[in-house]
Amino acid sequence: MNAERYSGGRLTLLLCGILLTVAAHGATNTAARVIAFSPALAEIACALGAADLIVGVSDFVDYPPAARLKPALGGVLNPYLEQMTVLAPTLIVAQSAPDVLRQFCAHYQITLDVVQIERCADVTNALALLGARLGRAAQARQISAAFVRRLFAPRRRGASVPVLVSLWRAPGRVAGCTTISRASFLAEIVQAVGGSNVCADVPGPYPVVAAEVLSQRRPEVIIELRPGEQLRAADQVRMRADWQQFHAMPAVRNGRIYFMTNTAVLIPGLRLADVADELAALLKN
Repeated sequence: MNAERYSGGRLTLLLCGILLTVAAHGATNTAARVIAFSPALAEIACALGAADLIVGVSDFVDYPPAARLKPALGGVLNPYLEQMTVLAPTLIVAQSAPDVLRQFCAHYQITLDVVQIERCADVTNALALLGARLGRAAQARQISAAFVRRLFAPRRRGASVPVLVSLWRAPGRVAGCTTISRASFLAEIVQAVGGSNVCADVPGPYPVVAAEVLSQRRPEVIIELRPGEQLRAADQVRMRADWQQFHAMPAVRNGRIYFMTNTAVLIPGLRLADVADELAALLKN
């Protein structure tokens, strides 16, 4: 399947999903007081123009500035319950919710929305849910449609480029690196921009790949994800040298090892469209 046909099919499916999710969450609450325990959900709420409704965020929220300036309330595993009580939220949104958060919401009769975001379609579903909850359903539909069109816009013609994505590896070695399989929003982006994930068949969404598996793959491009890191030229030279044990790989042989430091690359939010543009540019180099 080429990238253009894939993009068109995904566009249709995602736009249908937007309408269905909006219909399923029709209740609105324009006076909500929201705590967002997810960087992606905080970003989406702000994109909907609801930054003024956010009263607190998790410690991991750093974008946009309007969300970063809100009170930090720990994480879903260690929420600051006393501060949360003072803030009197009416809605808490998170990508997962351990018992401590569920019990807090049940005790204080606070609406808790657990929004799992693993695939690109989940981003548009989250937009629809928050749009309905916050009285911004129309904005959610407009933003979702624009996001999907940009994310899956045809960017490349011809054969796909074999790509290996490295999420994490120990310093000085590449064997045992963590990568992506097909069950990830990052895998969808790789395919949408004209790449083919060489580890798509490896079980698990984020598998650890042994040296013998890596040696069997022949990526033409290696993408190392280093969100938020300030990499000097010397750092990049050293990190590229780590791959020389796989010197027969086309990507290593041809020097096509790239580093993505965009902080959005691991956050399944609206900035994934920026990630797609950056990745597409690297594949064209």
